[in-house]
Amino acid sequence: MRAAALALAAALALAPGPARAQATFSMPGPAEPKLSARDAASLVESLADLMAAGYVDSTLGAKAAGTLRANLRVKRYRGLDGPRALVARLVEDVQGVVHDGHFNILYFPPAAKGFKWVNEGEGEPDSTARLEEARRRLRAQNFGVLGARVIEGNIGYLDLARFDAPPELLRKPLASAFDLLANTEALIVDVRGNPGGDPASVQLAFSYFNDRPAFVASTRVTRGTGTREEFRTVADPGGAKYLGRPVFVLTSAATASGGEMFAYEMQHHGLATIVGARTAGAAHSFDTMKLGDDRIGNVMVLLPNARIVDGQTGTDWEGAGVTPDLACPPDDALAAATHAALDSVWARTDDPDAKRALRDRLETLEWQASHAPPDSAQLAAYVGRYGNRRVFVEGGRLRYQRDQGPLVDLAPAGPDTFELLVSMSPRPRVRFEMADGRARALWLLTGANEERLARTP
Repeated sequence: MRAAALALAAALALAPGPARAQATFSMPGPAEPKLSARDAASLVESLADLMAAGYVDSTLGAKAAGTLRANLRVKRYRGLDGPRALVARLVEDVQGVVHDGHFNILYFPPAAKGFKWVNEGEGEPDSTARLEEARRRLRAQNFGVLGARVIEGNIGYLDLARFDAPPELLRKPLASAFDLLANTEALIVDVRGNPGGDPASVQLAFSYFNDRPAFVASTRVTRGTGTREEFRTVADPGGAKYLGRPVFVLTSAATASGGEMFAYEMQHHGLATIVGARTAGAAHSFDTMKLGDDRIGNVMVLLPNARIVDGQTGTDWEGAGVTPDLACPPDDALAAATHAALDSVWARTDDPDAKRALRDRLETLEWQASHAPPDSAQLAAYVGRYGNRRVFVEGGRLRYQRDQGPLVDLAPAGPDTFELLVSMSPRPRVRFEMADGRARALWLLTGANEERLARTP
């Protein structure tokens, strides 16, 4: 029996497959009941039937079903008299065969008063109700668009945290983000923690990088029915498209499902350089199936029963993940992509001032990547007054102030050189002139201009 619970809305949104029905409830149920041997055997047999008949890979589904039945015969599940313990063991046994990031079994005790399953064919909530529920749940996350900003070197940064908002809700915040980033020279899209969501929303984001009529980017093929559902790009996604400029997509092992779909399509259409770590390798789509009698609680199987066929490659990323073009630890991916983006912009510009600013920024990144930050003794050597400027240490950081102006942090950028962390491009720098291990002057470097300020005794 297909079913789903509103409590699982966030979890179900992580995979491309929509739930086939819903449930509502008001309060948590009582403690889980004990399972009889007959109840346990019935659950195992029902799960085996589901795997054999519905799992997306028929060979693996049959193998998992055989494993479950063999384990039942040798009494592997004896003594697991609580539903949670049995469910955990069943997940372990099935995953030992299929290794599928979308397969799972969830358990809720018998529901409190107000719980109601709404099964397929009994009338699901209408589209307006679904949309309003998604709006209420996802508004605090800005429907998945968690950040859009311009960083030094006129590089854009876009944080796409998830794709679980339907396109109707994602369209406006995504358009606003791309309009903000329209004038940048390169773009970094961060999906390192993106667990996926609605494939139609993935295609909405993907459309911003395609200057062609709408096309079928991928198709979901369901086992058994053979149903084919096409996911198309849109000609007008709502905001300024991002075309003809370098794009870098950040990934990690936590990038899954729809997050992987985005990275996979960007890579295989030649639209982006993937930076970071290999993704999760979870491409299958699932339905939700309810097992067992209501008196033992609510056992829900997330059963992968469909595969994605990419329109460009004819296959998907299941098990393999998306392999980065520029591999590095995920924590270093933003710095690596920033360096690559600046390098690409430097190569494309003929403006000497822009080239100088980009060169300085690249040198700073390279220095920071290969040198440890100065320790307290080294920082102390720069402390002092330099005309109407003062340099001091506060909270383990070197800071700079002109007259009674705002305090500015200094970040190491080279030998005895620091950049002022201000919203300017290029950022001003200071280089300390050293003698006997102590600064005797400060050079203020602003673009091509240099000003020397002697240290005040």
